[in-house]
Amino acid sequence: MNLVGKIITVSILVASVFFMAVAMAVYATHRNWRDALLTPDVGLQARYEAAQKKNKELTEEAAKLKQQFDAEKAAKMQALAKLEAELEAARAELKELDVKQADLAKAKAEAVAAMNETQGQTAGSRKELEAQRTAVAEARKDRDAHFQEVVRLTDELNQAANEKDLLQKRTTELAKDVAKTEQVLRKAVH
Repeated sequence: MNLVGKIITVSILVASVFFMAVAMAVYATHRNWRDALLTPDVGLQARYEAAQKKNKELTEEAAKLKQQFDAEKAAKMQALAKLEAELEAARAELKELDVKQADLAKAKAEAVAAMNETQGQTAGSRKELEAQRTAVAEARKDRDAHFQEVVRLTDELNQAANEKDLLQKRTTELAKDVAKTEQVLRKAVH
């Protein structure tokens, strides 16, 4: 054999070993697709059915969530409409309250003006009252002084009346004594 024949023989040997290794690798990775498809709980058919079941459940859940979302959206819209109505009512009430506040401010200003006028009148009345109190106090002093004078004069009058009564009694007694003395003297002179 010549060199070219030896190279071809060795290259056939290497190619055979390579193809044998590839065949062994292919055999090692070989799978029985029928068993893989139909094996319960692990097979592709079971996994497909499980995936379909899960897909159905997720679809139903998505439908429920969509219904719940739509219901919540409708509730939010109703709540929003209600809040807008309440906002309008609150704005109307605010306008009414602003009008009332303006009226109250006007009434307050009028009341303050009336109060100031009343305070002025009250100050004048107080001055007049103080003057009248002073006059009443002076009149009381005069009355008390006159009353004391009347009491003093009444006491003097009563004393004078008592003295008069005493003097009249004494005069009567003295007149009786004088009359007795005259009788005695008349008897003695006769």
